Amino acid sequence: QLTKADQNFIKKLTDFMEQEMSNGELTVDMLAEATCMGRSSFFNKIKNLIGISPSEFIQQMRVKRAARLIEENQYTMAEISTLVGINDPHYFSRYFKKVYGITPTEYKRKVLTK
Repeated sequence: QLTKADQNFIKKLTDFMEQEMSNGELTVDMLAEATCMGRSSFFNKIKNLIGISPSEFIQQMRVKRAARLIEENQYTMAEISTLVGINDPHYFSRYFKKVYGITPTEYKRKVLTK
């Protein structure tokens, strides 16, 4: 169960991520700075609150946004990759598959045939 302060911290963090999503240069240090924390304190807080590292958090946020964009069916995969800040389409596809178990194209096919 999260405290109100932890909920506010996560909200501030996810809001910042949403604003900076397309920034392919987004780093853990930038997230730590946005939440007014040092890198190691930030790392420990994220790991304790959500159970993953800050870099994994960034990647998962990007992939979840990509899934939403795929569902909207308005962009190509290359455009989606860029919109979520992953400038290498092959890396995007590999990481998407790691999170969802299928490639972005397979995900699109699956979603659009529902």
